[in-house]
Order: sequence, then structure tokens, then C-alpha cells
Amino acid sequence: MQTPKIIAFANQKGGSGKSTSAAHAAFWLAQKGLSVMLVDADGQQSSSAWLNELGLDYKVLIDPEQLFESLPAFSDDYDVVVVDGPGSLSEVTKAILTRCDLVLVPVVSQKMLPVTKLLRFLSETMQLIRRFD
Repeated sequence: MQTPKIIAFANQKGGSGKSTSAAHAAFWLAQKGLSVMLVDADGQQSSSAWLNELGLDYKVLIDPEQLFESLPAFSDDYDVVVVDGPGSLSEVTKAILTRCDLVLVPVVSQKMLPVTKLLRFLSETMQLIRRFD
């Protein structure tokens, strides 16, 4: 199985483990010998602070248009791009979901039900993508 080029961690709720999961995934992939760029699109910028401490490449981008344009370019320069999304369903989230090859949705068990909103949002985004392809 081929490694996805752009892996996003997304959830409409803060505190679900997106930043922790994204940072750990970036670190693990780098340890496996892949070149990795983490894109921190979360306003709290926790994952970029952690990657800075580890000496790994990261970029903070919170503008949806810049994300939409930059993610494919980053994937040309790195084996894998890991994206830490914001805790909201916003234009930033839409840009990330439009450009990623794989989205992982970390959840806390008691918050499982609201994830259906994110899945609906993802489904609508995918329908828009198919219209323009």
C-alpha cells in the first residue's frame, strides 16, 4: 500500500486529540525515514511548537486560500505532509479536506455523536470535488 501524500487530522471539536495525533504521526513517519512536513492550521499552534522542539519541518498556515494552494506544492517537496486542522468546520477545514488524500478523525468516546456533522461536511465537500473534476 502506498503512503498517502497529504494526511489530515480533522474534527469539528477542540480537545479531540488532533494536534497530538498529527505531531505523533509526523514524528513516527520521520523516524521511518520519510521526509515529512507538518502544516499547522490550528489557531492554538500546539503541534508546530512540538515539532519545533523535535527539529522537524513545519509551517503554520491558517488562511484557507493559502492552504488550498500550498498543500499540493508541499507534497511535491516532501514524502508526506501531515495537516493539523482546526477544531471547527470552517473554510480552513474545507480547504484541508479538499486537498488531503486521507483524513483521520480522532474522537473521544463521549463525543462520538457530533462526529456525524463532520462526516456530513466531508461528504458534501467530496461531492463538490467530483463536480469540478
